[in-house]
Amino acid sequence: MKLRHALLPLCLLAALPSLASARGFEVRDMVKLDRVSAPLLTADGAQVIFAKRVVDADLKASSSLWIRDLRTRDMAPPKQLSPEGWNVNSAAIEGQNVYFLSARNGSQQLYVMPLAGGQPRQLTDFALDVDSYRISPQGDRVLFSADVFQDCGSDLECTSKRLDTGKALKSSGKVFDGMFVRHWDTWADGRRNTLFVAPLPAAGAAAVKGASAISATLAGDAPSKPFGGNEDFVWSPDGKSVVASIRVQGSQEPWSTNFDRYQLDAAGKKAPVNLTAANPAWDAGPVFSADGKTLYYRAMKRPGFEADRFGLMALDLASG
Repeated sequence: MKLRHALLPLCLLAALPSLASARGFEVRDMVKLDRVSAPLLTADGAQVIFAKRVVDADLKASSSLWIRDLRTRDMAPPKQLSPEGWNVNSAAIEGQNVYFLSARNGSQQLYVMPLAGGQPRQLTDFALDVDSYRISPQGDRVLFSADVFQDCGSDLECTSKRLDTGKALKSSGKVFDGMFVRHWDTWADGRRNTLFVAPLPAAGAAAVKGASAISATLAGDAPSKPFGGNEDFVWSPDGKSVVASIRVQGSQEPWSTNFDRYQLDAAGKKAPVNLTAANPAWDAGPVFSADGKTLYYRAMKRPGFEADRFGLMALDLASG
């Protein structure tokens, strides 16, 4: 027998353990993949910030902010910007600072840190979670949404206390006198997403605890439930008003797609103005021109039809 013929069975036997350990791509592998999202460019376009979600061996997920220099590209790998142990999301860049939401201290609040790195500083300390937000063009205020009982007005503690009272009840029954009862995966418990404005604290000052409700008089969610976000509302360039997409349809809400553009006073002193009352279909995604004179948005033409095509619209705010 030739030597190579004698060695062949031995080589096959040596390869068996590695063949036995090989396996296909499984669902656990997919879950453990790092997920990159929400890329944001700095003002000079030289750097990009993004969120990265990782899953450990115990299938516990965490997210962090990373920064990459686009000028060096592959010569320098991305660096983690947020500190270890922070679970962060929903970042925004303003000047040399990055803002983000984190539940580091128990509830989801707004934080800020320099783009160059450093320790995050807590800006808000509300009684409720901050769900979505936008920093004012002047950088001195934050426009945010929270899920509240609207009859509480600007009192965030009121909603928190009412929720605590409900949890303490021994009964679990609930009476619904209208729809929605449940919208996709979200139960209706009487709360609505409502917009608030709060001042941002100066450097070294304590986190702000109070805010002014600016959409509580409108019986609709801003942003919409359950999938809406900060794309549903926007600051005017002068910071004096806010435009938001809100559906105010009373008992017809479950069947209606009539989201309108409402202009809200940022100080909460003037009544909301419906800018698109003439369109009975969906108006979405408001964006101001740089001079604040024109409002761009997307609009449908067919009422009650969620799959209708959006068209791009431009509204002259002076003439309507």
